Amino acid sequence: VFRRERPRHDKLDARLIEKEAALLAEQRAKHFSAQLLIREMVNKDLPLFIIFMLQGAWYEFLVDVYKHLGDKTPAWQRAEKLTRALIWSLQPGAGDKRMMASLPGHVREMCDSLDFETGYVVEALADLEGEYESIRAGTPSDACDFDLLEANDSLGSGALTIPEHLYKQIREFEGDQWFLY
Repeated sequence: VFRRERPRHDKLDARLIEKEAALLAEQRAKHFSAQLLIREMVNKDLPLFIIFMLQGAWYEFLVDVYKHLGDKTPAWQRAEKLTRALIWSLQPGAGDKRMMASLPGHVREMCDSLDFETGYVVEALADLEGEYESIRAGTPSDACDFDLLEANDSLGSGALTIPEHLYKQIREFEGDQWFLY
């Protein structure tokens, strides 16, 4: 590589690495968020608008929490607990009035504490609060059949491997060698 092209190649290297790292982080966040919802929603009776909320705004919220803060943080653990509580609170016979009264507030409190946009989740809480009102009035919405989100199992299981001979070739490359033909 010519000396005057070196800064350009370095910028391209850095940009490519940054872009691929962001893409991988997004994929992992989507995978683990979907896995959480699948685990908690399977075999549960849920009304249509709550399914839309969980697989829409709530899923995006989980993706954002995972992407921005990671899964080893108190924020992710809190999001997991809120997910479990939200789904459990809507199950037939589980109508704990104190939980129904406090859960939307806990979600708003968490949203307020985060450093990224969460307004879409707060807006989606209207569906949850509407369902709680119906439960309190004795007319809960009917449960609907639904398809679970899809999650690529190979992403989280570590099943993605590189053949040894290819890994050896990659390790032998010099820094800018892959830009050359």
